[in-house]
Amino acid sequence: MNTNRLDFILFPLLLCIFLASLYSLLSDQIVTNSLKADSIAQVIQMNNTVKTKKSFNYHWINTRSGEALNENDQIFTYNNSSAEIKLKSGAKIHVTPNSLISLKSQGEQTGINIENGLILADLSNTNEKIKVDLGGEEVELSSKDAQLQITKQDGKSKIEIIKGEVILKDKGNAISLKQGQLLSKKNGKLNIDESPINLLFPINGSILREQERISFDWKSSSNKTEERVFISKYSNFKKYKITKNNTKLRPGVYYWKVSSKEKESGLRMFRVLPETTTYLEKPQAEEILILNNESKVVHFNWKDEHFNSFDFELTGPEIVEKKNLNSNFTSLSLSTAGSYKWRIRPTSQAWSEYRDFDLSEPFLPSAPIPSTPKNNEIITLFGETKSSFRWTGERAANYHVQISKDIDFKTLVSEQKISSNVLLWAPKSTGTYHYRVRQLDSLSRETAFSKTITFKVDLIDNSNFIPKAGTKIVLSKPKEKVTFKWKESSKFNNERPKYFLEVSKTSDFNEVIITKETFSNNSSVTFPTIGDYFWRTKVIYPNQKETFSSPQKVIITPTPAPSRPVIEDLNIEIKVNSILKKAKDFILNLINILIPSASASELNTSARITWKDVENSKNYILEIYKDKNLNELILSVTLDSNSYTLNSVREGTYFWRIATIDHWDRQSEFSNLSKIVFSLPRIYKEVPSTKLLLPKNHALFKGKRSSIRFKWKAHQGPLKYSLLISKNKNFSKLYVKRTIETNKYNIRLSQGQYYWKIVAKNQFGYESESTVRKFLIKEEKVIKKSTKTKREKQEKKRKRRQTSLLSSSNFFFQYEVLSSSFEQSYSTYSINADGIVFSSFKLGNFHIFNQKSSIETTLRRFSGQVYNDLSYGVLSFQSIYGRFFFDQRLKLSIGASINSYTSYLRSSGNIQEEKNSSLGIPLAVKLRYNLFSMKNETTGLYSLGDLSHMEIDQRVYFKNSFSIGLGYESYSAKKDSSEIKMTNVKTSIRYQINY
Repeated sequence: MNTNRLDFILFPLLLCIFLASLYSLLSDQIVTNSLKADSIAQVIQMNNTVKTKKSFNYHWINTRSGEALNENDQIFTYNNSSAEIKLKSGAKIHVTPNSLISLKSQGEQTGINIENGLILADLSNTNEKIKVDLGGEEVELSSKDAQLQITKQDGKSKIEIIKGEVILKDKGNAISLKQGQLLSKKNGKLNIDESPINLLFPINGSILREQERISFDWKSSSNKTEERVFISKYSNFKKYKITKNNTKLRPGVYYWKVSSKEKESGLRMFRVLPETTTYLEKPQAEEILILNNESKVVHFNWKDEHFNSFDFELTGPEIVEKKNLNSNFTSLSLSTAGSYKWRIRPTSQAWSEYRDFDLSEPFLPSAPIPSTPKNNEIITLFGETKSSFRWTGERAANYHVQISKDIDFKTLVSEQKISSNVLLWAPKSTGTYHYRVRQLDSLSRETAFSKTITFKVDLIDNSNFIPKAGTKIVLSKPKEKVTFKWKESSKFNNERPKYFLEVSKTSDFNEVIITKETFSNNSSVTFPTIGDYFWRTKVIYPNQKETFSSPQKVIITPTPAPSRPVIEDLNIEIKVNSILKKAKDFILNLINILIPSASASELNTSARITWKDVENSKNYILEIYKDKNLNELILSVTLDSNSYTLNSVREGTYFWRIATIDHWDRQSEFSNLSKIVFSLPRIYKEVPSTKLLLPKNHALFKGKRSSIRFKWKAHQGPLKYSLLISKNKNFSKLYVKRTIETNKYNIRLSQGQYYWKIVAKNQFGYESESTVRKFLIKEEKVIKKSTKTKREKQEKKRKRRQTSLLSSSNFFFQYEVLSSSFEQSYSTYSINADGIVFSSFKLGNFHIFNQKSSIETTLRRFSGQVYNDLSYGVLSFQSIYGRFFFDQRLKLSIGASINSYTSYLRSSGNIQEEKNSSLGIPLAVKLRYNLFSMKNETTGLYSLGDLSHMEIDQRVYFKNSFSIGLGYESYSAKKDSSEIKMTNVKTSIRYQINY
């Protein structure tokens, strides 16, 4: 959603709604105020609820006393309400109940239109003129002193002259109307009639009481016995009753008239009120009012639904008060205690009964009860801190408080009169004090003193606080401890207090983030973050309440950001250490484990770089470059200390620099770029000349080709030897060059004269040459007659055959091709697989001890496919010990093996595999013999265990390095109510390295 566009539309819309609502609430008041200056009439008095409908409104509102009326305003009264209106001309209009009128303005004159009901108009002088709508025609009326009654019933209007003389202007003619005459409109013309019956009592506005018998009186020109009195609550007499004189009526507004068969009077309105209309409310009868101060304002109020003006009378000690009021309440200030009585009457009506009340002085309060400090309390104050004293008591004008060094209050250290029940006092010294308090009430009367409270004051100087307020504390690293100290409190009753160190982010300590408890006057804390904090101490003596010092602000900041370090050029001698040579492949690893002596030692170089420690550093970044232009980075490392050991170092010149990281994880700029030179110790730069051993100088070898064994004295330390053989003494053309790590080498050479030497080279590239030796290979035809006997020849031949059957220690690798099958049989189904396997191999070591016994360790693996990515096979690690018999022709062996294999289970139509392992005890027999001038070897093996193994293997050797074999093997096991069987027919080729 596009919120910006929504805001653009929503905010103006809400503003418009707000302004419209505001106008709706205030428009009436605004318009009323604007029209008040142009008003034509004013409501001067009303009883009960009267409604007004303004010309600019569509709804009726409650009329207010004093409200201004304008042209076309309407006034409506209910059946129990009335209103009195004063026109602009001065005329007064009395609107009786159940009437509706509207006002009009015509110049200086005010027009009245009676929509319904009855009104009385009081015209007091000739200047007052009104216009009245009479049957759709406006007539102008004026008078010096007259009263008019204007009625409109059932759409017919009538004006009756009640009192005085009225001037009627009609079409420029002035007509005088006198008392008892009626003005109406008939057949479109004004008609003036004499009232045949003149009603005398009750007149308009008469007030009668409920229990009063009403005697109706009228004057008539005919016989009264034929005339009857009609009474109704409605001016149109839609409901009425015929009554006689001396009747009683219930409270209400009534209209009456007299009528006979031939004539009818006008109507008059009167009210019947209850015997009592005024009800006194407050003060209540016999109420006692307390004179708390020198005078008391007493409020009087009453209730009257029928009158608005009243006479008030109060009688009491030294006072008689009378008032005329236009409201139903008043107030008087009374200062003398005693009995009073008061009464009320509506103006010109009967008085209510007297009501009595008393004005009395309050009881003298009891002595205050001290609440703090408690008796024998220890108060700890810091610096200029004030102690708080509180007590209970009634509301009073003042309290009198005394504090003394002695319990008899002869030596006062503080005496005060205060207007609250709390005193703050700052003692000047540590010690024991006593205090008491008494109350002075509003009439200045004193109570007894309270119980004496003894307390002890322990003053602690804030100037001894460390760190002081406003101190800036610089931390070298996060969580660094900061120690706070304060003055030790005094000992009271041989007891020292317990301290609490509190730390907060705000001075009001609404949320305390650190609290440390201690019995000493110091404590250490760690701050969670940097920033502003406040600290204070809380002191608690045994069985006493806690006391707090004033908050002390401290600012926790980190150390400045690390600056750029400075380093120097370094010349470092390389250290050379002898370590075990790392295995290069799986076979050599196995050799190192089984025969540690087979590992050759080599030299490792290292150099330790150290620089000056930089204060407040958590880490260092070390960078070493090959060039000073920083193009070839050879090392970048982050360190916890100011040194680093560099391994496999080569001689040369490099360039280095460092940067620091402080405990706030801010990194400095890199240091200046400096030179670092690595150099080897002199001993590793000088390689001694190699001493030659075989062949000796000028040695002679006979034959066309001869196997020459070269040997020389080995050097200490890791070296490589280069055997150089040439037919030239200056070695300008090499015939043979071999680089080896041992100190001997065999090679077959053809006849001729040769020169040879050894070049020894250490791992650092330094080398030396041996002396040069010479040897000769030459064929000589010498015929010698055999002098050996036949028996000697047979013995020699037997020894030669025996020697050819002897084995030597070796490492071997064997690759196998298998014709393999797998079967796992359950009671209801079986899982089968077969095929050619090309992924079978065996790694091993065969080691002979003194030509009498041996140990053979092998790792073998083969694997075939069962289904999709599921496979079967065996991974086996085996070590067996064997003993030779009959010149190594027979060997019997026993050992141990660890085997891993896979089984399968069909579940929900799917085949699932499970890995298994087992231990085995292999038993083996091996037979060696010569056949067709080649060494042959036949092996039979059976392994006991959960996975049993049977194997037969036939092997033929070629030149003691290569051999081929043919064999058969089977595996069997029981697993989960099934039988597993694997068989392999295998062919193999083996390569071995003798040592």
